[in-house]
Formats: sequence, C-alpha cells, structure tokens
Amino acid sequence: MGITTKNGVELTDEMMEQIAEAFECGEWPGSESKIVQGRPLMLGEELQSVTFKVPVREVDLA
Repeated sequence: MGITTKNGVELTDEMMEQIAEAFECGEWPGSESKIVQGRPLMLGEELQSVTFKVPVREVDLA
C-alpha cells in the first residue's frame, strides 16, 4: 500500500520497514549521527559527572 510524504515522496511498505529497522538499530539514513536513546536534556541544564566502581569482570571493554 505505502504512503506519500508531504514533499511528494512515495514510500512503499518495504521502504518503511527498512527505515524502521535502521531507526530501531540507532541509525538514521542520510545522517552522520547516531540516535541517542533516553530523556533529552533540558535547555541550559547543567551536567554533573558521576563515577563509580564495578568489578573488572563486569566491565565490557569492547
């Protein structure tokens, strides 16, 4: 079936599935940046570094 976007581009169901797959993997086609999951920062919100220790066996260095 598919849809037509505001700018007139027609997207098939297959194209939408491919876009959804990429989005769910944290990628956005045509963009160099990764999608960051989680709550966005508030405008002007100050950041604070937080550190803690865990056993070496629990750290994934990959």
